[in-house]
Amino acid sequence: MHVRTELVGGVELEVAEAGTGSPTAVVVPGFGAGIGSYLSFIERLGADWTVVGVSVRGFGRSEWAAPYAVDDWVDDVTSVVRDLTASPVIAIGHSFGAYLALAAAAREPNRIVAAVSLDQVLDLEVFIPLARPLNEFWQAVRRTATAAHGDERSLVAALGDVVGPQGRLGEVLSPEELETMAARWVVQDPRVLEFLTDERSAEWLTSSSLSDLPSRVGCPVLRLDGDPSAGSIVSDESAAAAERLYPASRHVRLDGLGHQLDLDERPEIVVDHIRSFVDELA
Repeated sequence: MHVRTELVGGVELEVAEAGTGSPTAVVVPGFGAGIGSYLSFIERLGADWTVVGVSVRGFGRSEWAAPYAVDDWVDDVTSVVRDLTASPVIAIGHSFGAYLALAAAAREPNRIVAAVSLDQVLDLEVFIPLARPLNEFWQAVRRTATAAHGDERSLVAALGDVVGPQGRLGEVLSPEELETMAARWVVQDPRVLEFLTDERSAEWLTSSSLSDLPSRVGCPVLRLDGDPSAGSIVSDESAAAAERLYPASRHVRLDGLGHQLDLDERPEIVVDHIRSFVDELA
């Protein structure tokens, strides 16, 4: 495993590389995460393939380049595909990263031969109303991270008082989980969260990268979703909507797994499904 920063497409991006086989997988984290949260997944996937993970601008240890927009993040993923990989490429995105992976597949149909969506509501018309109630929480995280001025210890203490979807973070997260969250946000640009404000929410729907995305994705798509009873954000209704948008896609429910799909502790579950999907395409 090799983690570094590299100038890609004019932006200094954090990338993680593992493996030497074919095909090449490009891994895109979910919103609020850099690639550092996915190293176990990348390493497991790299046992047979070449894998390149990327923290898009503003996240992880990638360059801060505000203001941020969907098209900028898709540019980052596409630049990695063009400059750091050899065909064929499998684009894999978790949560919001699934949109970026699919948008890259639409831009690079000759390079990206398949895409994988990991626990994401792929219908924007459905996703935006679901995301809006989280705005207040994420804006509180943004204000807290900004006020901490890069001081991780003070950020840990302040995050404990932030109220999230399940209550005050200090009461619902362990000290270790709070430290992990602080370690993530102390190196990321708090301004990335400005993109989630109500004033800018329409940009998701009008982005040139996401507008009419299903009609522009021609490669096979695997949709691996968790269990709603365990914390997956993809309901049966949302899965059915994705089926209509991507009729040629394959859908798999992973019982007992939440939104994170155990990518850090048991990555083999997801990796085995991805490998089987790609093997059948050969």
